[in-house]
Amino acid sequence: MLRKIFAISIALALFGSLAAQQKPIVLRQVDITPKAGMASKLEKGLMDHNKKFHMEQGHPVITWQVLSGPNTGTLIRSTPAVNWEYFDESNDPPEDQVHWARYVSPHVESTSGQYYNRFLKKRNRQETKLVLP
Repeated sequence: MLRKIFAISIALALFGSLAAQQKPIVLRQVDITPKAGMASKLEKGLMDHNKKFHMEQGHPVITWQVLSGPNTGTLIRSTPAVNWEYFDESNDPPEDQVHWARYVSPHVESTSGQYYNRFLKKRNRQETKLVLP
């Protein structure tokens, strides 16, 4: 009886560990470099785009500006800290791409393409007070 309880406890611990690993906290980001002299127009286009397609639809996007180093002036657009299911469940409407092509793309010199970052929860637990879902 004691062996069965011990075996079940080990199995549950392993299952819990595996389940936790399957839902990492991730961010999707893209780096955007504005064309020379177009930074303010790009920022205006991004603000309008966020307002129309991201903030009220439950699909927020955060925009950061690099302030120092070789990428000064580059904008970094990021989702909030989410898990992979968030990307499966959220789809941009066709109007999103039409608006982006008209009001954002004309002011963009280059983009990095989308990339994903994983939050290292165990390594950051005591170093940050980031509020996670």
